[in-house]
Amino acid sequence: MITRFVALLLAALLCGAVEARAELTYSLSTGYRVDDLDWNKAGFFSETKFVDVLSELSWEDLEIFQLQLGIEGEFKPWRYPVSLVMEGRVGKGWIADGENQDSDFAENGRNQEFSRSNNSADDGDVFDASFGMGPKVRFGPLDLAVTPLAGYSVHRQDLTLSDGFQTIPSFGSFAGLDSEYDTQWWGPWAGLELSLQPLSGLTLGAVFEYHWVDYEAEA
Repeated sequence: MITRFVALLLAALLCGAVEARAELTYSLSTGYRVDDLDWNKAGFFSETKFVDVLSELSWEDLEIFQLQLGIEGEFKPWRYPVSLVMEGRVGKGWIADGENQDSDFAENGRNQEFSRSNNSADDGDVFDASFGMGPKVRFGPLDLAVTPLAGYSVHRQDLTLSDGFQTIPSFGSFAGLDSEYDTQWWGPWAGLELSLQPLSGLTLGAVFEYHWVDYEAEA
């Protein structure tokens, strides 16, 4: 009985393997995105006075033109509505516009701001690379697909400060500001991808990701 069962199981697997197929898809896309970054540090304002936020730099509304290459491979074994998906993305972006604020504080809780400059951040670039894989499960007549994913990603921002304007004290414009702040972070992530095809030729999708990262930066 056991031998017969094993033989039937192997026969079913072999028949299914004959029908297995793989698909590889490439995509090249351009787009527009907006980034923000807030960085702060604690420190001693004087020899005996420690401040929880001594200095803070924030970049807002970084307008970025991005070019991205994507590769997706889908292996569809047997005749079941489950397939294995592997996908990778590499993107490069160029910053066209943005704002920066550099503030220093004398008291805890960002109180007694004694220095602030508002500067231009219209230069620099960003880079992103990500790889993930997971099973894709299809449901129903609308071709609803749910794909839990796990992967690893690397990201970088090379930011600049220029066209300095001293707001506190109100000294106004000052020359010579040409600073850089380069950040990068990397680590594993987990996510969920949803897609729905309500009409032929129309696909709606959404992706959710949660990242655990190590971070470093150089100013």
